Amino acid sequence: MTAPRIDTLSRLLDRSFSLWWQTLPWTAPLALVGALPSLRRLITLPTLAELQANPEAVSLAVIDPLLQPQTWLWLGFSALITLWLAGTQCLLLDRRLHEQPPGFAEALLRSTLRLPVLLLSTTLYLLLCGLPLLPLLGFNAWLGLQGLDLLPMLALSMAGSALVVLPISWVAVRLVFLPYAAAIDGMAPLRGLQRSREIAAGQWWRLLVFLSIPLTIYSVAAAAAMALPLTLATVLGADAASLLGQLASLLIAALGGPMLHACLVCAYRETSLPQRG
Repeated sequence: MTAPRIDTLSRLLDRSFSLWWQTLPWTAPLALVGALPSLRRLITLPTLAELQANPEAVSLAVIDPLLQPQTWLWLGFSALITLWLAGTQCLLLDRRLHEQPPGFAEALLRSTLRLPVLLLSTTLYLLLCGLPLLPLLGFNAWLGLQGLDLLPMLALSMAGSALVVLPISWVAVRLVFLPYAAAIDGMAPLRGLQRSREIAAGQWWRLLVFLSIPLTIYSVAAAAAMALPLTLATVLGADAASLLGQLASLLIAALGGPMLHACLVCAYRETSLPQRG
């Protein structure tokens, strides 16, 4: 049995952004707190020039933090905080969508009780989305044994990555409501998996186009925030530019996270209500 089709994209986007704006006083602080752990940079990615100069030393400098238990403990703690606050945002958005009072304390409590289910559902979602990456990992491992120069190897790796974009997109869109079924309705992972597949059945392209709009807005804003330190470094100095870049990134996270959740909560609920003529 398939779910009702989502409403017209224009109307659904209008409802989503209206919901996002109305709930921003409650969701933005939660998203901001959830983004704070990301300020602690555990891994510094090298530039292309550094890789070309000394690829072995730079690679070891990147791998070494990944071998430390403290890195994984911090990443796990950050992921739990992010999931907990994201679940709270979804419950607040859902209550507002049904024209109910915010119920901030109740949303926090429900998100806490549903955190194990949300964690399992999110882990399952990430694992299923990552399955198409396994052939790419094997291909990259094979490339590393061929003794190629860095630039040709990177070009071939990027070409291989392009081939897995469509399979990952297909899985990601079909199962995108799996974590939201857990956060909003407390569904177990397998039931949420079935529910997400029912929603996406026959309307994968509609969902892809719908989701691409907020994702593009968020990606462009995030890229601008990341480029800010490079742009202002010569004017304000490296430290001041880096600080402004961090503040801009926090602002984008506080605004962009709730925007994505509002769009997905609206699309999820649209399929749960009777379609109006």
